[in-house]
This record gives sequence, structure tokens and C-alpha cells, in this order.
Amino acid sequence: MGIPQEEQDLEMSESLPLYSEVGVKPTKIPEATATADEVREFFRSLLQSHASNEDAEAIAARWQRGTGNELKVYPPQMYLKIFGPEDGWFLYRETKLIMKREKDPTGKVHKKHGYITIACLTVFELAMVAIIVLSWSPLLSVFAVIGNLLGVVGLIIAFAVTFGMPSPEAQVEAELLKCMESRDNRS
Repeated sequence: MGIPQEEQDLEMSESLPLYSEVGVKPTKIPEATATADEVREFFRSLLQSHASNEDAEAIAARWQRGTGNELKVYPPQMYLKIFGPEDGWFLYRETKLIMKREKDPTGKVHKKHGYITIACLTVFELAMVAIIVLSWSPLLSVFAVIGNLLGVVGLIIAFAVTFGMPSPEAQVEAELLKCMESRDNRS
């Protein structure tokens, strides 16, 4: 006779990890003065959402001496060298995204500056048009037309930068792709 289904379900649920054991991704980068142990703990907590505890420990253990400052300033090449292509990619990407979110939690700072630039250039354009229309001097009109053309170019650039800016994820992945391409070209 076998074990009743209820007991099997109970045994199975007891072996499942608790929510706190699975871990939640960290949202804060260790301080620049953080020790190598603190950085390893940060990496371990990042990895736990994608790997077993043992794997996360083993991967994080590859970080030997670097402090929190190195965590922040190392280029993608160092992450790939320390952790290998797959884990290095993941850890660099997640670390840089957390850093970007710390710097700009809403993700709108660059857009805010773009909106201000667009508003200023629009006022400048209106002033140039007013000078052209109301000008009594041909020389002043020529300068206003030149200013108007430069203002239009500035507006086009401001719109392109403000609304064409890649997402933080795309920026970090572009860094990693560039690193991988240069690495492949050297091989």
C-alpha cells in the first residue's frame, strides 16, 4: 500500500523553498566602501532569482577582492572575465540597471531636460520670427533668419534626443554587445 496523496503533497510542500529563501532582487547597490563579502552577497541575491542557492553562491564566489567601488566602475569586460559570458552578462546588466534606477528612479530625468530644451528653443524660434517680421533693418533680418535656421536644427536634435533615447535596458545591452563584438574580433 502506498503513501496517501495528502501525505505526499505535505512532504512535497515541505521541501519547497520558503519565499524568504528564494530571495528578492536587491534594489540598492552596495556603497563604494563595501567589502568583497558584501559585494558577493549582493551578487548572490541577484542570482538567486535565476539560479539555485548553490549555483548563486558558486558564481558570486568568483568575485575575490573587489570593493563596492570596483562593482560600480568595472567595465563589462571585467564582469565577463570574472564570471564568464553568461553570468557576467547577467550580473553586469542587472548591476548597471540598478545603478541607473538609483540615479533616476522615475526614468524621466533625461526627458525633463529635453522638454526644457525644447521649450527654450521654441521661445527662441518665436523670437526670431518676431524679429524677422518686425525688423526695420535688413542686417538684423539676415541674422534672425540664420538664428531661425539654427533654432530649427536645434529643435530637431532636441526632439531626436528626447524622444529617441534608448531605454536604460537597451543602453546597457548595447554596452555589452559592443564589448562582446570587440572580444570576438580579438579572438
